Amino acid sequence: MVNMYDTGKVPDIGAQAGKERTANMSKLIADVNGHARAARMQGEHVEGEHVHVHVHVADGKVLLDQQQRFIDEYLIDCNGTQTAIRAGYAKHSAQPVSSRLLLNDVVAEEIARRQKQLSEEAANIALPG
Repeated sequence: MVNMYDTGKVPDIGAQAGKERTANMSKLIADVNGHARAARMQGEHVEGEHVHVHVHVADGKVLLDQQQRFIDEYLIDCNGTQTAIRAGYAKHSAQPVSSRLLLNDVVAEEIARRQKQLSEEAANIALPG
């Protein structure tokens, strides 16, 4: 029996996962830069190049704190504009922000996963009768 380590053909099991993490981090950086630009446009002060951002990482998905709040709020009524406002986005930009977030692959996947989870939990509730 030939050991694959002896042949030098070691499978790169984590290559795809690494690429996905890199892509998610690139999206995160783009989002952070977008938030900083939006804050500057709204007249808010952004200190130099340093922006403090809370990040959620689960199952290889990277979400900003505000994106996580958007997901949590979206599950309440599925109204994108109102969800964006409740999640802390500016009222005048809530509609375009919600559209952008709902098209974001990571956000959309997390919403779908959470909706499925809620649906399964609801199906397991015993009804009186």
